[in-house]
Amino acid sequence: MDSLFRQGKFAELGKIAPAIIQSNLPPWQQRLLLAELIVAADAIGNRVPAGKLFISLCDNSSPPFLYAVAPLNWSNPTSSPQMESTAEEWLSDSREAAQLLGARWLLSGPKRESAREVLEKLGRSTNTSISDLATCQLWRIIPISPANASQLIEWQNRRDSLLLPLQIGPTELIADRWRSAQQDSLAAFEYLRIATLHRDRVDRLTTAQNTAEELLTKSGNKADMIRFQKWLAPKEKQ
Repeated sequence: MDSLFRQGKFAELGKIAPAIIQSNLPPWQQRLLLAELIVAADAIGNRVPAGKLFISLCDNSSPPFLYAVAPLNWSNPTSSPQMESTAEEWLSDSREAAQLLGARWLLSGPKRESAREVLEKLGRSTNTSISDLATCQLWRIIPISPANASQLIEWQNRRDSLLLPLQIGPTELIADRWRSAQQDSLAAFEYLRIATLHRDRVDRLTTAQNTAEELLTKSGNKADMIRFQKWLAPKEKQ
């Protein structure tokens, strides 16, 4: 199962995962494999099942770094009708993991104000992983333009204080906002950060590499583009 995950064969992984996770594996191995299944389900668009599995993962005293697999869709602001319907139920759930997903999935729709209030409440949670993710999700409602791009420096400093696995989502959001501020080179740097520091996240790696290359080309920075291609080449051969 782990081998399929690292090869990005998410559909195949989903077929064999239930029997493996429910076998006699030690609990810590079950949690790690469940986290990979959540990432796989999210990557192929099964976001509601991924969300339900994530809540189940959090119900079982999972370590803080596994909260990084939450299907919070950092780079995609939209939610499907099914996601919104499920999110409304989760918004009033007693479990913070459910509230976090519910608020995120409703943040771009008509329930935005209720979602914002829940995220602000979760930002004060005693669960540091929940509070960190909720706080960073609130950045989504702050528009960024060239005029207020300095705000992103504060976000980067806040991002850097998180556990490394939790940084991937906020980094994607920061990269998107640098693009909004018409700073393609800085956006490329953030995608390169993902490609460098989060190589275990095979669901995000190819997109990060391709987007970085696209932005470096667009910015006309040939020297950085050459360095990027030299850095990437050995990785592709491995």
